[in-house]
Amino acid sequence: MNIVVNRPLLLGTVGLAAVLAIALVLWQVARGDAQENNITAMPAMTLVYETDGPSVSAGGQAVTVRETRRLDYVSKTEWTDTVIAAPSVDLGRYGTGSTVGSYRKLNGNTITTYDALVGGTDTDTLEEGVIHEANMALVYGSIPAASMDGAADLTRSEVTSTSRVCQGGTCRDSVPAVKYTGGGEELVVYRTDDWSIPLRMGEGFVVRSVTVLGD
Repeated sequence: MNIVVNRPLLLGTVGLAAVLAIALVLWQVARGDAQENNITAMPAMTLVYETDGPSVSAGGQAVTVRETRRLDYVSKTEWTDTVIAAPSVDLGRYGTGSTVGSYRKLNGNTITTYDALVGGTDTDTLEEGVIHEANMALVYGSIPAASMDGAADLTRSEVTSTSRVCQGGTCRDSVPAVKYTGGGEELVVYRTDDWSIPLRMGEGFVVRSVTVLGD
């Protein structure tokens, strides 16, 4: 009997549908001047979020693991994404196991992945020009408000997010945010004059807390 671990596309089944629905609209808006005007940078931060982890099978029915992860984000080319909480799963004659401690780490163009379930570490080199996000939802932290608000097929509304946001020594348990609805899916973004941080995309990406580093 083998342990089979199938990992989602870093977002979860519900969130993936949102990416496909909203990304198509944003691509139509942003194409042509993306390199010059439509790319922004998220701040250095520590982000704690929930997402769907791998589907695990050890000879029985596959179980999808719901994980809590901590993203230590420095820049688009430097971050570490670590599983900090997840339920134990039945591995049959192998006993039980957990994805806690699994991580992905990007340093320049080198991505290192450790899987706590199977105990293996892999290292790959990204092709030149490839940007690897810790989670697909974070793509929307790179698209300015003008492009988001200008998308005719997205509905924009002001909401209050329950994600905890800390910055400059001050924490708030609810913050004003912007919700975009498109293709039957929802994206919630926390925004300042300088940057945007996605806080929620369906149930596939749910931010519990954000600590913005620096001033």
